[in-house]
Amino acid sequence: MLKLLKTNFVYSSLILILSAMSLLLSAQQPMPELKSGYNDKQMQDYLLKAKKVVFDNQDSALLMLKNAKQYFSSFSAVNKAVFYNTYGLYYWFTKEYDSSILVLKNTLDIQLEDEDIEYRVEAANNIGTLYSKLIVLDSAIKYLNISLEMDVARNNEAGIAKSYYDLGSVYDRKSHYELALKYMLKSVDLHEKIKAKPRRIINNYNVLGNLYEKINDSVSAIKSFKKGLSLAEQEADSMMISMIHGNIAVVYQAYNNQTEALKHTRLSAQYMMRNQDSDEQRSAYYFNIASSFVSQSQLDSALFYIKQGLPNISKMDLKNQVDAWIVVSHYYLQNKQPDEAAIAINNALSIARSLKMPILLADALDHQAKIDSVKLDFKSAFFHFKRSRELYDSIHNKEHLQRVAELRILHDADKKEAENKFLKEQNTLKEKLITIQRHTLIVVFVLLAGLIFLLFYLRRSNKKVEHQREIILKKNIELNNLNQTKDKFISIIAHDLKSPFNSLLGLLQDMIRNFDEYDDDEKLNLLKGVNKSSFNTYNLLINLLDWTMAQRNGFQNKPGRVVVKDAVEKVFQFLETRAKQKN
Repeated sequence: MLKLLKTNFVYSSLILILSAMSLLLSAQQPMPELKSGYNDKQMQDYLLKAKKVVFDNQDSALLMLKNAKQYFSSFSAVNKAVFYNTYGLYYWFTKEYDSSILVLKNTLDIQLEDEDIEYRVEAANNIGTLYSKLIVLDSAIKYLNISLEMDVARNNEAGIAKSYYDLGSVYDRKSHYELALKYMLKSVDLHEKIKAKPRRIINNYNVLGNLYEKINDSVSAIKSFKKGLSLAEQEADSMMISMIHGNIAVVYQAYNNQTEALKHTRLSAQYMMRNQDSDEQRSAYYFNIASSFVSQSQLDSALFYIKQGLPNISKMDLKNQVDAWIVVSHYYLQNKQPDEAAIAINNALSIARSLKMPILLADALDHQAKIDSVKLDFKSAFFHFKRSRELYDSIHNKEHLQRVAELRILHDADKKEAENKFLKEQNTLKEKLITIQRHTLIVVFVLLAGLIFLLFYLRRSNKKVEHQREIILKKNIELNNLNQTKDKFISIIAHDLKSPFNSLLGLLQDMIRNFDEYDDDEKLNLLKGVNKSSFNTYNLLINLLDWTMAQRNGFQNKPGRVVVKDAVEKVFQFLETRAKQKN
């Protein structure tokens, strides 16, 4: 039975879908022109536009590439890489696979800067995928591993996940199922970790289901299919829903659960009719569904889908053409039309003999033997049966050898994975070291800046302290001067007040002692003298207090008119008593 679109159509499906979506937009856009006097950046932009156009319009892309090719000798390394990768895609889409591989290999010979290494990774991965399409599987593994190593070195998890998927698909085609499972499980884990596009994760689970089915682990197969189906239903992806239902039907059919097989076959048919895929892909779906209906003896339904697929059968992949013609032959044989069945199986045999896939030829020969038996041509039936057994035995023996080889490959793969892991750890360590160095530089810079600021602050503070010290010294000098002035002032006050009080006290003592001897006029004169002396002393005290205030608050110059005569008379009056005492 058919197990179509499980590996080799996955990424090409994405390309074709994107192409269909953007075709209308790109068809109306004028082809960019390459103006004279271009610089390196302008050439790169031009080539990247050509690379974008090639997905939708190969003719326009080819014209752009030919226009750019005349300047190839002056291309930078990165522009040469873009040029070769775009030409490789052109040959791929025009199905000139050998030419595509030759052109893409040129990219691997170009020395690129680390930031442009993606073009080498892309070239290696595309070469590996093309070799897989051409069933040159060892070469496919070689170049996919080159792509994987480069992505591991640059820690590109999306690229690593894709390379795991592609390697799993190739090992599936080589019937190295355990190795295929190993890579596919890594792929789905990594795709889920980086939250890849749902379609990639759905494809992972679909291929995992097919691999489990091939090693007769139906429980794990159904579990994987249902995980993929759940995601496909969330995304309303009718193509993947149809495909997965068809694959689930195959598992149930293998275990004779006709009810579930028929249920999922019908669901596959229902969702398939909603698809808007290419004729090639739709034909593959038609024969996949027809195969399930034939297995369940639902011949009317099988015929409907066979008729839908036949017009475009020649557009399908050669392997899928063999499977399709076997489905047609099975239908005719069950419908008791052995001659038509023989024509269909001859078509399958013709194609199978041109392919290096013994299992396809063995399946076709085995079915040819059944047709011969129905036609009562037992000699021919025995010949074809014997030939199919020989191929099956050869495949069986080869599988034993492949198992030994697979164990060796698993060992080498584990060794390579350990090396890749070590390389990845080294890169991670380098990144951490670079991060630590950056952080250290930042800390040192901050510390230096802080130290400079601290020194500046201390210098400024020292200047302030020095200034404060100078002010304090100056204040101390001023205070000492003030203290000296105060002492001098006290001495002056004591001297100036002593004499007036001595005179005043002398007059009062004399008046008290000789009070009775003086008449009233004399007493009155004495009292007037005492009053005058007291008034002069009071004025002296007031002047001294004013002088004290002036010393404390500072002098203010207030010019004014002074009558010298009055001032001199006041001094005379003040000194008069002492002058008389001293005669």
